[in-house]
Amino acid sequence: MIDYSSNLVEVGARLKQERERQGMSQTDFGQIGGVKRGSQLEYESGKRPFDIQYLLSLIRTGVDPHFILTGRRASDGLTEDQSSIVSAFDALPPVNQRALLQLACSLADIPVPAAPPISLPSAAALEDALNGFLQASPGLSGDELVHELATSLPTILRAAADEIDEVPLDRSDTGLSRQVIENVDHRAARPGRRS
Repeated sequence: MIDYSSNLVEVGARLKQERERQGMSQTDFGQIGGVKRGSQLEYESGKRPFDIQYLLSLIRTGVDPHFILTGRRASDGLTEDQSSIVSAFDALPPVNQRALLQLACSLADIPVPAAPPISLPSAAALEDALNGFLQASPGLSGDELVHELATSLPTILRAAADEIDEVPLDRSDTGLSRQVIENVDHRAARPGRRS
């Protein structure tokens, strides 16, 4: 007879190892999986099984689902060099992973896999947030405007985050109106005030 409770404890311990390898708290890790800290704690202690949707959500963070479920790393069949490359790749932020993948595919002369979509504010919400920024800083131009825009970008994105669109990672068209882009370009091209 299979002892499912023992399996749950082992799977939970490996889940905890993967969370710690990612350097994340139970709250943050659970949030990615769509659960509260209490559920995350129960999963890690083997008191309760998680569902496939939870595991699929975690894969985006770089966890090794094969390890969580079986105790063997997906890279166990790789050579030492291959394993080192996979480990280094997993340690990179997603944007650098994508750049490395594009470089490797280019060197191997194979097609680059399509980029997964990312969540960005809708063009209308982003345009409203940028217009609000421009209206709130009428005296800025040139380097000052560029600096203030770069500093304020997180705030602008949070203000626009109410409407999220899924867009391809390598999308070149921002969807912003020409008028907003021209307003930013025109003011950024003017020399800034020097204090």
